Formats: sequence, structure tokens, C-alpha cells
Amino acid sequence: MNPGQTISHYRIAGQLGRGGMGVVYQAKDTKLDRTVAIKVLPPAALVTEDDRARFYREAKSAAQLTHPNIAGVYEIDEAVPSDAPHGMQPSPFIAMEYVSGGTLAEQLEQGPLRLNRAVRIAKEVASALGAAHAKDIVHRDIKASNVMLDGDGRAKVLDFGLAKTTHSTMLTQLGSTLGTAAYMSPEQARGEDVDHRSDLWSLGVLMYEMVAGRLPFRGDYEQAVVYGIMNEDPEPLTALRSDVPMELERIVGKLLSRDPRHRYQSAADLVADLDAIEVNQSSIRTSVRSRPGVPAVQSGKYRRWIPYAVGAATLAVGLLLGSLVRSEEPETEYPMHVTVNVAGELNLSHPAISPTRRYISFTVSGNALLLYDMTDGSIRRIVEESDIRISRFSPDGRWLAFEQDASGLSIVRIPDGSPARLTDVGETPTWIDNEWVMYRNEGRVERISRVTQEAETLWSPPDSSLSVEHPEVLPGGSHALVSVVKNGERSVGVLELESGMIESLHPNGIAARYVSSGHIIFTEQDSRTTSYRGDIYAQPFDLKTMSTRGPAILVLSERGYWELGMNERGDLVTTGGVTNSFAPPPMALSRLNPRTGDLSPLHSPVSTSGGLGVSDDGEWLLYMLPEDIPAIGLLDQGRMSPLPQVVVPAFAPLFGHNGETVFYSAGTPGTGTRIYRQPADGSRRPEHIELGLDTFEILCDVVDKDRLGLVSAFPIGSDLGALEIVDLEELVSIRSIPGLRVSSAHVSPDGEWIVFDNLWAPQADRGVYAVGMNGSGPWLLGAQYSRPLWALSGSEVYVVASDRLLALPVSTTRGVRVSGPERLLYNASPFFDFTLDPATGDIIIVDRIGGSETLDQIDLVLNWDERLKELVPRQ
Repeated sequence: MNPGQTISHYRIAGQLGRGGMGVVYQAKDTKLDRTVAIKVLPPAALVTEDDRARFYREAKSAAQLTHPNIAGVYEIDEAVPSDAPHGMQPSPFIAMEYVSGGTLAEQLEQGPLRLNRAVRIAKEVASALGAAHAKDIVHRDIKASNVMLDGDGRAKVLDFGLAKTTHSTMLTQLGSTLGTAAYMSPEQARGEDVDHRSDLWSLGVLMYEMVAGRLPFRGDYEQAVVYGIMNEDPEPLTALRSDVPMELERIVGKLLSRDPRHRYQSAADLVADLDAIEVNQSSIRTSVRSRPGVPAVQSGKYRRWIPYAVGAATLAVGLLLGSLVRSEEPETEYPMHVTVNVAGELNLSHPAISPTRRYISFTVSGNALLLYDMTDGSIRRIVEESDIRISRFSPDGRWLAFEQDASGLSIVRIPDGSPARLTDVGETPTWIDNEWVMYRNEGRVERISRVTQEAETLWSPPDSSLSVEHPEVLPGGSHALVSVVKNGERSVGVLELESGMIESLHPNGIAARYVSSGHIIFTEQDSRTTSYRGDIYAQPFDLKTMSTRGPAILVLSERGYWELGMNERGDLVTTGGVTNSFAPPPMALSRLNPRTGDLSPLHSPVSTSGGLGVSDDGEWLLYMLPEDIPAIGLLDQGRMSPLPQVVVPAFAPLFGHNGETVFYSAGTPGTGTRIYRQPADGSRRPEHIELGLDTFEILCDVVDKDRLGLVSAFPIGSDLGALEIVDLEELVSIRSIPGLRVSSAHVSPDGEWIVFDNLWAPQADRGVYAVGMNGSGPWLLGAQYSRPLWALSGSEVYVVASDRLLALPVSTTRGVRVSGPERLLYNASPFFDFTLDPATGDIIIVDRIGGSETLDQIDLVLNWDERLKELVPRQ
């Protein structure tokens, strides 16, 4: 098509590019008077009605994506171009957001990128992919030419309009294999069905290219490239570029794992690890420098809730933090990351940190306000049994103002004053100076003196369609950041207090704060929900002109404004977020050697509602999230990925013995439960195993390479039941051991014996029993025991008795019988669960931290403003 020609209501301005799936033009939308990009596909692209239906279905899915790093889809249609010959069939086209600037491929023609820029672009692309994957959309063609860099240098991923949903067949590629060969994952090159992890492989190729200046797999023809993808390892990045840190090489290497199970399992996990890399000019640092005489905070496992946090272990608060708060200027060249474990408390939220760094305030389950002294680790409960939300320290750190009982403000002298009511109206307090507190009252901005309690209105809305929230006074006192609410839509704005004028700064933003680095940070509300949880962005801001000076950059993922606070010197404090008050407490995951009794921690605390399993190779951990969804992750890491498409509520999850399948039961005892299985990688929807045994079915164990299963089955409300040995391929019962209401069962390593408990049986019949696979027995091993597991040796059975984990020696010479005294392995809390690592014979234990003690965490990033200067540079 030539300039001046039209297709539908779009006037062509010029050609932007050409590829295997069509030609892209710059065009003018004559209806809405805006510039767009038009991708016109050849008429042959939609040969059949099925092709056409798929095209519209997939493009419609892509049109639902709204993300700052995705080029939006405006329209999909078919039309005959105005310069087409008579009788030509309509051409399908997609009208997309026009992104001014060049492609990443054009940028890479000039050579490799600076490391900090490469990491930033990778995070933006990963963030875009995460948004698409959340809607079951797999791009399948991530490459440098499909990433645009707009005028602000921000990445925009193109061609989601030609993506593939996980529930559809991909639109046939015309003339070549879908996906440029050099970026294809091994499974894609083999022609197999792919999922979101194929996109993450392609992003790994793109990261390698940005850092090294060349592709990891090269060849003169496509077959040579594919051979390299399938069989060869790329040259290490550290060998190609001297300033590449090992952590960055590890991230790229994990993305380029040929086995999808060993890659990142979600884009969010990748973003968390990229955020954890400290970028300084042309180098990347993964540690911090401490003060002389103060222990350095060592790097460790990375946490999702803080983008660049070095996962610090619990520290001696009096030593490290005490030294920090006594120092006027801590001698840290870079931000220092500290994790403070708060024993005995759960559901922490609404944190604030004093300007002196000595105190942190936070709420517990929304009904108590606590003050934490960082010099000695002591906690003072300021207010009990009251609806408490936002709290803020005065500039001198001597007063704390807080929102109380839904509408009303109180203040308290720090550290040991008594709370006093300041006003019975008002929300979201912030200090103008050491005397005056600013707040919101029914859409107005007001202030009140803590000394005289004199109140006055600073701004009132001109009409009922406009109001403001979260007022935050800016340095100088003449302006305030506000969340503008107009006709139900929210945005970040700056309010001139004297004139009442409001200038919009950012759409869809709320709860903006000014940081001493010269930035504003705000929550971009998740448009998919009605809550205030979303992503946290930082944007350069000029106090002289009261305007932004650069694009907004994502700095924290999936947060609510109630989960973080800052002080005037730029320190960040954050909690793990508000959790359901009925959720179980954080649990510690440990490895117990049953031969030596050695107990060693595995990784950070987890939150589980029960259920635990380890794959046969000892690499993968399976447990239940509080939402009754199985989660899978590497055993030696703290980050888990929920299994997608699960039938909920799920319980009793099990790995199949090939490690590639997950079994679980789903349903409720009142309506019946059924057994499901699905790939551990989530690549297919769950399959209902139709056994027809009884109303309540639980799969207790899987043996013989997934062929046989032990199923507990019984009618609801009956004392009768049976343990069924089931052929999981033929879906028929091979043998039934009647008269049992089994809650757990496990097959011996030699496949000859079964141990089980029947805690759902009448009291007189409860205990741990053993039977032969041939139906011999049963033999009672102990009425006081429950939850049996065979040891890897087959000579012991691990059981639980009164919150103690015991080893019970057994003989299998004539049946299964106890052959000696029990042996104590572990004193547990009532919440604990355990399983066997089939690779080592160790016992994996999840237990309440500190036995009966609860625990939650507060996370600090001191000198966070210095980090923002690197992540979000001013322009």
C-alpha cells in the first residue's frame, strides 16, 4: 500500500516494516484522529472459517492486555485496501498502538548495551510477558525486532495480536517456521506444544544478545542454529565481557535451560531476581559495604517482595541496627538491605520508619498499632483493639499520627506517650511540619494543629464529580501530591494549595509520595480488580516546575500502598503484605537426617495449609498454599510457583514417580471428592481420574512408575471404607482391602508392604497398621501412632505420636511387626508436616517457626533514594 491509500478508516502514511506475517504501516485513524500502526496480513492468511475464528479469538485475547510495556491492540478487522485490484479478497489487519522510536534490533546493530540498560529492558519485557501469561497468552515470537524502544527508552513488546492463547491453535505461519530460529526454545524447535516458559527461553536469548552483542546460537542456515539450540551450550557471558557478574550469568543460564522445569517458572520470579541485581554505571554489584566494625549484610536467597533486596538472615538488632541509628550518616556506598524478624506477631501492614531510623511503626491484623525500637529490638503496643491503618512520623521523629476507627486521627508522643484524639474526622494523615497534620476529610484537604487542635480547610472540590485522596505535602509547603478522583477514575496529581489548581501527573495512580532523590512513587492500581493493590512506580519529579522529568518505571511488583513506607532521608520499609487472618502462620522448611539427627534449614519461611512432597530426584518440592492450590518449586529455593488450572479446593498433593506429574484430590467432604492429575509444568489442564469407587476418594501414594495408586475410598457418614490398589492407566481397582477408613498410606521401598493409619475410623480401631500388597494382614504397629512413612531402607517406619516424629524399627520376615523401641527424631508443633526425600532418604519437615512461636518480617532498604537514582534516572 502506498501513502495516501486507505484500509477501512485508516489512511496510510508510510511503511514501517515487513515480515513473514505481513506488512506494518504507519497510519492515521481518521475517526479518532490519532496515529496508529497497522499490520496488514495477506488475504491467504485466513483460508478457512476456522482460521478466521482463531485469528479473531487470539487477537481479541491480546486486545485485553493493558500494560505499559505492551503495544496495545485497538482494532481487528478485514477490509479491502483502496488501491487493491478489483475482486481482491479482504485483507485481515490489526490496528495497534504506534510507538515512536526504533526496534531493539536496530539498537543492537550498534553493539551490546550497557548492563544497567540491558537489565532494565529485560525487566520491562519480562513484566509484559507476565501480564500476558496471567491471561493464558503465550507470545511465541519474542525477539529483538518485536521489541520497540519508545522515545523515553521504554520497551514495548509488539505482536501480541498474533500470539497464541493456551486454549487455541496457533494461526498458521506463512512461508516459514513461527518464531525466528535463533530465539526458539528447544520444545518449539521440535514442534511440540509450548507454554509460557518458551517465552522465557526467548527472553534469555534476547538478554544474552543485549549483553554479548551477539546471539548465543548462531549458524549460516536454520538447521545449524536449531542444532545448536538442541545440543550446544553458549559461550559464558563472563568469557565475552569482563564486567558481567556471575549472578547475571546465572540468571541467563537458568533461562536457557533446555528442560523447561529448570527454567524460571514465572516471569515474576525472573523480575524479582533481576531487581535484586545492583546496577552501578557499567558494573553490577550484588553486595553492600558495611561500616567498620559492623557485620556486612551478606547476599543470599532473593525474595519476591523486594526487588533488589539481598535476602539477609535475621540480624542481631542491637549490634547492626543500633550502630546504624546512632550514626548520622552510615558509611554505605550503596543501599543496605536488612530483614528484621518480629517474633510473636503476624499480618503486619502499614509500616512507617522514623526520620532518625530508630523506630518503625506498623499495624497487626489491622487492630493494633505497634512501635518497634531498632536499637534493642523491643516492641511497644501503642493501641490495642482498634481499627488502625496509616501511621506517620513527624519530621523530628518525636510524634506519630495515625488513622483510627475508620474515620478519625490520633497522635502519640514517641516512644512512651499516651495516645490522644486529634480529630473525629479525617483519613490518611501526613505532617506538614512538626505541628500541623494534613489529612483528607470527605474529599477535602484539611489541616489541624496538634498543639491547639485548630483545624482549617486547605482545599474543597468545586463540584461533586471531583475529590482527592492521600494528600501528601511537598517540600516547601505550597503544593501537595494527591490522588485525584474524578467521575470514579483515579490519577496522581499535584495540588497548588493557594489557588486550588490541580495538574495531572499520571493516570490510574494513587497514594503518591515524594522521595528525597527527586522522585515520586505511587501505586498504579490493578485495573482487573477493585482493590488498591498493583505495581509501584517511580517517576522523576522537579520541585521547581512541579512536573515530571522522565517516564515512570516499575520498582516494586504487586504491592499495596499499605505495605510500604518511607522517611524523609529516603529509607524504605516494607512488610510482606496483609494476609488472611485465617491463614496459617509462616512455616520453616528443614531437612532432617534420620541417621545422625542433624536438622538444617532449607530456605525462607513458607505459608502452607498442609501437604508436602518431594520428587524422586530430590530436586522439586510440592506443598499446598493457603488458597488450597498446590505450589511447585526447587527444594533448595524459597520461591514457589502455583500449579495453574487447578481444581479447587485441592488437598493431598502427590508427585508421580517420574516427577513430571502431580496428583491431588479436590472437592469438599460434604459433597464428595475426586482425584485429578496433570503435568507438573502446568502445560495441560487437570484430568479427572474416574474411578467410581465411592463418594470420598483420596490418592495416598503412587507406585510402579505411576501405574499403581493407593486410594482411600469411603461413603460420607459411614464407618465403612476400603483401601484400593488401583491401576491408574486402566482406571480399575486391582485389589480392595475393605473395612478401612484410611487417611494416609505408603508403600514400602520393595513394593511388598503398605503402612496406613485410619484416623477417620471409630476410636477403638485407630492407629497405624501394615498389610501386604497381596492382602495379607493387617498387623497393628501402634494405636498411638499416625501418619506413617516407610524409611528408604525399609527397616523403619516414621510415625507421629503426640507431636513427636519417631522412627519405629520393623521386621518384614513374617508380616510387618515392630522389632524394637521407638527412636525420637524431632519434637514438633501441632502444625508440622513431613515427607521423605526419595533421593537421599532425609526427612523434609515444615513446621511453625520456633516450635510454637509465630514470626513475621519487616524489611528495610536504607538509602533507597540512591537506588532510585540508578533505576529511574532524571532527564
